Amino acid sequence: MNGPAPDRPSLRDAYPADARAVAALHVVSWQVAYRGHLPDHYLDTLSVDERVATWEAYLGDGAAGRMVVAEVEAELVGFVASGPSVDADVGASTGEITTLYVGPDRWGSGAGRASMGHACHRLAADGFDRATLWVLGTNHRARGFYQRLGWSVVEGVRSQEFGGQVVTDYRYGRDLGGD
Repeated sequence: MNGPAPDRPSLRDAYPADARAVAALHVVSWQVAYRGHLPDHYLDTLSVDERVATWEAYLGDGAAGRMVVAEVEAELVGFVASGPSVDADVGASTGEITTLYVGPDRWGSGAGRASMGHACHRLAADGFDRATLWVLGTNHRARGFYQRLGWSVVEGVRSQEFGGQVVTDYRYGRDLGGD
């Protein structure tokens, strides 16, 4: 058998032409994953078109970082972006997973695990010895996922505002050497 198993994701670099599919997946993922964590009125007004512009700009700028998409039978089911950490309190040897989303209908399918593994390997190949990511404090599902993959809470807390609600994010980290 050539290629991945039918339900197993294949991974490839993202291109500007993927912006609409990435944006659509991003919006639906937020609307499902963050329901009950962020205001409904904020989630209900998320716009795929607005996200398309953001992702086109990101994917068109090679210096912005790297994004990999996960596909099953040519359908985009997830994406992960990584690059150097932008946090001022970490060293230059720290990379960052800036975003990881899998379509809600594919949660538990292995697409997130495969995408994260690929991103961590890439960061290590780029010379980073540690990686961090930020996760919404109330998102216990995501926090459990990261912990199962060897991530743990490290020093760092930040606040963000979405639709008038202030939320707290926690920073997770892991070494990349043993991947």
